Amino acid sequence: MSNRKPRASWLLAASLALAVALAAALPAHAGTPQPPDWVLTAAHASTPDYSKTTMAVVLDDEETLTVQPDGKATVLKRRVIKILRPQGRGFATVVVPIDRDRKLRSLHVWGIASDGHPYTLRDNEILEIGDNEYGMLYVDLHAKVARAPAADPGAVVAYEYERTERPYVQEYSWNFQDSIPTLHSVFELILPPDWHYSVASRNAVAGRKDDIGVVTSQPAPGHYRWQLDRISGVDIEDVPMTPEFEAMAGRLVVRYSRDPQPTGDDRWTAIGNWYTTLASPSAQATPDLSAKAKELVAGQSDFTAKVQAIAGYMQRNIRYVGIEIGIGGLQPHTADEIFRNHYGDCKDKATLLRAMLESVGIHSTWVLVDTRRGLIDPRIPSVDGNHAIAAIELPAGYTNPVLQSVVTAKSGKSYLIFDPTNQWIPIGQIPPYEQGGYGILSEGGQSQLIALPVMAAASDRVDHTIHAQLDADGSLSATVVEQRFGYSAERPRVTFTEGSQQQQRDYLENRLRRDLNGISLEKLAAAHSTDLSSPLELDYSFHVANYARNAGDLLLVRPRILGSDAWSLPRETRVWPIDLSAVQSRSDHIDLALPPGYVVDELPEPVSLDTDFASYHSAVTADATALHYTREYTVKQLELDASRYDDLRKFTERVAYDEATSAVLKKK
Repeated sequence: MSNRKPRASWLLAASLALAVALAAALPAHAGTPQPPDWVLTAAHASTPDYSKTTMAVVLDDEETLTVQPDGKATVLKRRVIKILRPQGRGFATVVVPIDRDRKLRSLHVWGIASDGHPYTLRDNEILEIGDNEYGMLYVDLHAKVARAPAADPGAVVAYEYERTERPYVQEYSWNFQDSIPTLHSVFELILPPDWHYSVASRNAVAGRKDDIGVVTSQPAPGHYRWQLDRISGVDIEDVPMTPEFEAMAGRLVVRYSRDPQPTGDDRWTAIGNWYTTLASPSAQATPDLSAKAKELVAGQSDFTAKVQAIAGYMQRNIRYVGIEIGIGGLQPHTADEIFRNHYGDCKDKATLLRAMLESVGIHSTWVLVDTRRGLIDPRIPSVDGNHAIAAIELPAGYTNPVLQSVVTAKSGKSYLIFDPTNQWIPIGQIPPYEQGGYGILSEGGQSQLIALPVMAAASDRVDHTIHAQLDADGSLSATVVEQRFGYSAERPRVTFTEGSQQQQRDYLENRLRRDLNGISLEKLAAAHSTDLSSPLELDYSFHVANYARNAGDLLLVRPRILGSDAWSLPRETRVWPIDLSAVQSRSDHIDLALPPGYVVDELPEPVSLDTDFASYHSAVTADATALHYTREYTVKQLELDASRYDDLRKFTERVAYDEATSAVLKKK
């Protein structure tokens, strides 16, 4: 995995970027039949006065899920969109995901140009594309893609499709909130007699995650209707440091079954129990697999050492490659197949890990998560998610400071959370995109929703020790020892393990150019790039011409040679939550030798900032021969409420000012 979040390997999603790119090449020819009455009615609806930044508006969005007595379901979806700005033309592209179990029965696309001329797309103007996501060898996910013609401001685009749904997932998500506003949205559920359902929802309005006040009704026995009007858009395209769109947008999830639906936390237990039943048969160990696991832990008596041995084998030897067909998007391949082939997707790798650990007497299970922190919401029991990781049960009373990613279940049992897909994060930690969210611990009848832990800032750390010499002409020569711990080491570990020498130089030079102009990299060496128990160490040296600025008999020199860490935040009103990305720390220790004939005339003032979300401390001292700069920067939280935006902006402006401050040297 090359510094990427894992793909949606146990719940597939359409590749919208690819769809839009291909759709741009579609012809703009169209037939002549008139759009149906429901399109014309929506197209003539009056709309509020939206802001000048609103690109388009959904005039009407209606979905009807019809469940048959055998549990099979179909969805009928209708949507009408009006283009308001030239930037809204992308909303004229229709993308309908399909696969072996979600078959398209019909698809119709219409358009009404800004001059009132109607269009109807022919079947040969609708393309079918395949999946093209990282690490996937074969999946049966496809999409029907169409682009309505004449999608200029004032035009209307409409479509209708009917599609079968996966029969083994008796759940449906009504994603009623888009990046653009929606004028009118309806979801209807039609169930067989004596069937049961449960519903849970969340809405994002003005940046808050609140329960939605939908209008509900029951038009007929077994027929249920939810309606929501004038839904604001989650427009975060130009907003810095926001959570993922899917983690904020409102949605309603309905689960249905012949038997009565569970309530409260039992809803999460039912989901975890269902997945345990689905996946457990795949986790049976064969003699060869079991023998390998025992070989890996031979001579080890400590729990952590055993887990590290098997986890290390998984990370080094089992490649991330996915083959997903039908229910294979949810159900893992057998542990023996994964072991023999030396590859698998996320749920496969968690399954093989479980089989190997069970072979040496250590219990583990699956945790269903999502790499978009916040999508799995305690208020919305659902199988929605895009990733599977592992929970390894710890012996009663066992502790080890190496094992930070530990949670305690309601049963009182402690579990070590581990992601075998990420081959660069050591056992005992999890990457930031999984921290602070939630996951479904699949433990049969004891399944539950668990809060995923947040690692200590010291586990995701960068340390610089720099010795530099400044010359009278302003040039700088420096040697650097850079140590990286945890997630901060992921990308360079990949580069210095798998990249060529030129790629390694390019990586470092591109990074150094953020702080230094005209840099010449002179030496580069890496140590411990594959040893996750040790920090990655980079040793390099470089030369920079014109580092210091001459001003008569003065030299202005920035004591902070490397590391631009201040966030760039505009002065504006904030409504959306703030995503700080990762809890992490960095430290800099720099000795900068003065050029002969110069003394220190002025030093920057020390800075000391302490907040609940971050801290920053820097100081510059001097003696007769050198400047000595130290800095400690720690991010303490993953996410802040929008109300803290001004606090964050003031903090980062002060950091940015300190990063740019110069010391003044004077000729003797």
